[in-house]
Amino acid sequence: MRKAAENLGIPFSALQVRLKNGIDSDPRLGRKCDFPPTNEETLADHVKKLSKIFYGITALKLRKIAFEYAEKNHLTHRFNKENKMAGLDWMYGFMQKHKISVRKPEATSIGGAIGFNKQKVARFFSNLEEVIEK
Repeated sequence: MRKAAENLGIPFSALQVRLKNGIDSDPRLGRKCDFPPTNEETLADHVKKLSKIFYGITALKLRKIAFEYAEKNHLTHRFNKENKMAGLDWMYGFMQKHKISVRKPEATSIGGAIGFNKQKVARFFSNLEEVIEK
């Protein structure tokens, strides 16, 4: 084992610790998250649902929603309490982890208007009805 560590150019003790403890099969992005996994999933689902009902959110809005969610659920967090929003690093990690993209909402183009057919209009109004009922 010493020879392998020497060949790889790493300290013997580091190799020994890795072999003893095993390799982490669930790598994480950045530091440990403030939110418990269930709360983070709930927040991700909420953001995805907003997208489904044609309510696109900006990066700034996502950061504010995350702060409000943490405060409302009494979760410990390191978000900026002065600006009342999550940090950019947290947002990028969250988006990458949950495969979410946010972009600035913009006016519908002619191509988008033409693609807005009867089925999409029906889906829009069924989503709207569902939101109103809640």
